[in-house]
Amino acid sequence: MIYQFRLTVAEISPLIWRRIWMCADQTLADLHYTIQITMDWTDCFLNQFLFRGEYYCVYKIGGMVMNSAHQVPLHDLSLRPNECIQYQYNMYVPWRVQVRYEKTVPYQSKRVYPYCVSGKYPGPVEHYSGPDEYQAKRDYYNEDYFGMKIINALIYHPEQTVAEVFDDELDLMKFWMREHRFDRKHINETLKIYSMDGKWWISL
Repeated sequence: MIYQFRLTVAEISPLIWRRIWMCADQTLADLHYTIQITMDWTDCFLNQFLFRGEYYCVYKIGGMVMNSAHQVPLHDLSLRPNECIQYQYNMYVPWRVQVRYEKTVPYQSKRVYPYCVSGKYPGPVEHYSGPDEYQAKRDYYNEDYFGMKIINALIYHPEQTVAEVFDDELDLMKFWMREHRFDRKHINETLKIYSMDGKWWISL
């Protein structure tokens, strides 16, 4: 049996979301790693799930001892359509992701699970202080901002190179305009690696 979930990140607009498929016998720990991969996070911070008043986590040194997410297959949750699991990451912030169970879908023998079906916008930068800081930077460093800098340079300083125009903001431009994006193909390639050997993908 395949479960379809919709992940949404709280307190950020426009909405950052993902739609994923997971096998019913995969665990909450697999869901944790799937969220990490689809949001382009690195699993550096503590995490927890809250479902029907019970807390679960993928344990890390320094974290609170609670129910192990590794021991809970998704089918044991007896999820009802539109029921939500609350996920938190980095307890200093925290980043909050609502995991809404939508429905079951047919199993596809050639499909590797977990699988990211769709989504929009890149995941928030995990080391920021929270949604407010990320929202402010995403709103500020956009195409209009960098475009106006280029236009002003062409008008008033036509002799300058791109590097000179942006000076210390060149890396910021590369990040916000090129690197920070939702790449479903890359996400599914990473999920495939994870599903094949269970190793943490960042070390690959």
